[in-house]
Amino acid sequence: FCQHAEHYLFSSIIYSFVTQVHYGTLGEIGYGTRFTNFEITVDTCTAHAECNTTNQFCEASGRCYPCSDCIGFDDAIDGLCPEHCDPSYLLEYQQAWPGNYSEALVSGPPISQVPGCFASNALIVVAQQDTHPNTEFGPEAERMTAKLWERVSNLSSLVASDPVLENETLYIMRSSQNTSNVPIGELSLHHDGRAVDINTTNFDAPALAILAIKAGFDFVHWGEDPGYLHASVIASECNAVLDLVFLVDSSG
Repeated sequence: FCQHAEHYLFSSIIYSFVTQVHYGTLGEIGYGTRFTNFEITVDTCTAHAECNTTNQFCEASGRCYPCSDCIGFDDAIDGLCPEHCDPSYLLEYQQAWPGNYSEALVSGPPISQVPGCFASNALIVVAQQDTHPNTEFGPEAERMTAKLWERVSNLSSLVASDPVLENETLYIMRSSQNTSNVPIGELSLHHDGRAVDINTTNFDAPALAILAIKAGFDFVHWGEDPGYLHASVIASECNAVLDLVFLVDSSG
């Protein structure tokens, strides 16, 4: 139960303050919570098919959680992660996980220019946090959200203890980009500080991808460039419900 406490907390926050979303289906905004045509559903389940088959599985407690938890905690309700959570999707170039779905569908759209959302997704300075001697950060990887930093830190520890990659240096090539004068339609999760491009000394994409999933990244893609992986996380909750409405329907 404690492993998934963050998911319960966010679900209850959203459920308490939101009564309707006024445009279509946003997909997964937070763990265990789905926005679907004017209603909020906190997902319970008895089988994987009852969860979001894009990026969730049914956990042993009867709740729907992100695929990364199934790989990391090995606590599926039937003892097996569903096919769309299978990390073998990343064994070949041009593949993404979970289930070969898009980043926008899994990790959500950029929110860095949405009023009220930035405070809960503020960027931290990596140099003030890093204690991992096996990890190097490039000039475009000096800032990221606290949630992304937690996943990067997890990954660094996993790489250091992995029998295949333990002598490798983990390179964080890019995590954030300046949003100045960037049109909303051209924003990426790098502009939010919610995505990283990563590789290692002797880059083994499938091995690193499995560790990235175990580290808790919500989306992992080997395909932007054969020389690195791209990984991202779902945003932390916004401070105001109306921010979510603005995000999915900017028509006014």
